[in-house]
Amino acid sequence: MTRHPKQSSATLTVTATTVSRSTEPEPQDDNTPHPHLRIDGSPLIGLPNNPDPLQRPHARARDVLAYHQFLFRTMPNIFPPESLSFWRDYICQEAWEVEYVFDAIVALGSMHRATLLLSQQSENDRHRGLDTKVIAIRAYANALQGVSDNLACDQIPMALLLGVLILFAYVECFDGNVPATMRHIHMAQYYSRAMCSKNTQESERFKKPIELCLQDLDLLRRVTLPDPKVIKMIYPLYRQGQSPSLSLSSSQASLDPSPRLMLQQLLDIGSMDAEIKQLTWCAIGVNLRQLPESKLLAISERLKSWKDAYAVLFHRYEVDEALSDPVNFNFAALDKLSMPPAPHLLLPKDYCLTLALYSFYRARLLWALSIHNHGEGNLELDAYHFIYQFLRFVKTATDTPPTNSQDSPLGCEALRIGFSPMLFLAAQSCAKPAWLRWISFELARVGQEGVFNNKAFASSLDVLSTLETRVNRNAGQTGIEHFSSPTSRVLSIIFPDMDGRAYVTYYGQVSDRDADGGSLYSPLCIARWSASVNGGRPVVDTFDGAQETVYSEWVLHQNLVREWVQWLTFRNLI
Repeated sequence: MTRHPKQSSATLTVTATTVSRSTEPEPQDDNTPHPHLRIDGSPLIGLPNNPDPLQRPHARARDVLAYHQFLFRTMPNIFPPESLSFWRDYICQEAWEVEYVFDAIVALGSMHRATLLLSQQSENDRHRGLDTKVIAIRAYANALQGVSDNLACDQIPMALLLGVLILFAYVECFDGNVPATMRHIHMAQYYSRAMCSKNTQESERFKKPIELCLQDLDLLRRVTLPDPKVIKMIYPLYRQGQSPSLSLSSSQASLDPSPRLMLQQLLDIGSMDAEIKQLTWCAIGVNLRQLPESKLLAISERLKSWKDAYAVLFHRYEVDEALSDPVNFNFAALDKLSMPPAPHLLLPKDYCLTLALYSFYRARLLWALSIHNHGEGNLELDAYHFIYQFLRFVKTATDTPPTNSQDSPLGCEALRIGFSPMLFLAAQSCAKPAWLRWISFELARVGQEGVFNNKAFASSLDVLSTLETRVNRNAGQTGIEHFSSPTSRVLSIIFPDMDGRAYVTYYGQVSDRDADGGSLYSPLCIARWSASVNGGRPVVDTFDGAQETVYSEWVLHQNLVREWVQWLTFRNLI
C-alpha cells in the first residue's frame, strides 16, 4: 500500500490558499498567490497560513511541505542545470508510485528545510528545525528499508536506484555525516559503472544527467576524503577518469549570464580531466609534478576563454580587471594590498561564488606551474594575485546581505561547492601570514557547508600558520613578512576520523631536493582536532622519526588512512 496518490494527468499548482487544475494560463495581478521563498530559503507554501491553535498538521501535510521544498529549492540548488529533467520528469514522477522514492524525496526536502531553520537566530525557528529533522530521519529510515527490501528482490531499475542513492548522499551531507555520505557516493559510483557497462535504453537515456550529479559528488568526496593515489601514485581507490574532451557541453556553449549556469560551466571545465581534479581539490595535488605542463596551460586557456565570453558582463560590474592577468605586479605591489580585502561594491552576491571559483582555479593552476618550473618567472606572483582576488569575492559575498534570489544559496545549503573548501585550499598558497589569519576568521563567518567542516579547516590552518612561520618563514624582498616560495612550503593533508566527529592533519616539510630540483618531503607533525576535546583546540604531536622517512609513505601507513581505504574498498589495498 502506498502512502501517496497515483499521478494525475492534470497539472497541480499548490499554493498557500488555492489548488488549480486549469491547463490554460490565467491573468495574474499583484494579489495572486504563487510559490515563493522566505529570505532564509524556506518555502511559503504547502501548509495553512493561519491554522487554528488546536490544529496540528498531519504527516501527509508535512510530506507536501518537504516535497515542495525539494521541488522549488533543493533540486535547483544542488543538482546541475542539465540534470534537472532527470529529477523532475523521472524521479519525481516515479515518486508517485514508488514509496521509497517518495520517502527519499521527503527525507531530503525535510533535511534541507531543517538545516535552513537550524541556521536561523530565532529560537522558534531552531525548535521547528529540530522537529523537521526528526521527520527527515524517519522518512530516510523508511526509504533505506524500502531500497533494501527491493534490492533483495532485484526489482529496482538501475537509474532509479542511482537517483535514490544520490538523494541519500545529500541527506547525509546536509546532516554533516561524513562516513555515510562517503559510503553512498562510493555505492553510487559503483552502480553507475555497472549501468554504463550495459548498452540499454535506460543507460543511454540517463547516463549524462547521472554522470553530472556524480561529478559534483566526486568533487565533494575529493575535498572531504583525500584519495591515497594522490598522496602516492599507487593503489587507486577509484577508477581513473577519462582523458579530457575539448568539446563544449551544452552548458559551456551557452552565453546565458545566469550565475547558476556560469557556475556549472566552470565546474565542467574543472572536471574535464581526473588529474586536474586531483590538482585542484586535493591539498597536496599541486605538488604532483607528474602532470604535463601542457595540460595545465590548456585548462588555463579554457578558463580565459570562458572569462572573455562574458567580458561585457564583467565590465558592467567592474570586475574585469580583477579577473585578468596582472600587469606590472611585483612584491612591492603585493605588500600594498589591504587585508581584509576590499569588496566589489557593484557586484551582485549571486555572482560571487562563480567568480570566486574562477579565481580559485586560476590560482591553483598557477601555483602548480610555479612548482613545476621551480619558482622561475612570475608564476608565483600571478598566483598571489588570483588568490587575493578570490578573497575579495569571498569578502563581497559575506558582506552582502541575503536576498530573495533563488540563484544565491545560503552557506548552509551550498553542497555542490562552497566557499569553505576553497578558502581552506587557497590558504595553503597564501603570500603572507596575515592572509592566512584572515581566512581562518572568514571560515567562521562562512559556517559549515554540508560535510565541509569549517572549524576543522580553521584549526588545521592555525597549526599550518605556526609551522610555516617557524620552519619556512621568508622576509621577502621589501622586509615585510612573507611565506616561503611554493617549492619550500609545509605540506598538509586532512582526514576525517572514522566517526566523522574528529579530524587529523598530517604535516610534512622539505627535507631535500631530487636530481631535477624538486622537493622531497619528510614528516613534521600530526594535529588532531575535535569540537568536544581540549576545548576545541588542536592537539599536536611532533614526529620523532628519521629525516629519511618519506612523507607520502608515512601518511599512507597511518592507521586512520588505512582504515578509510579498507572501509571504502572492503579489502586491504595498502
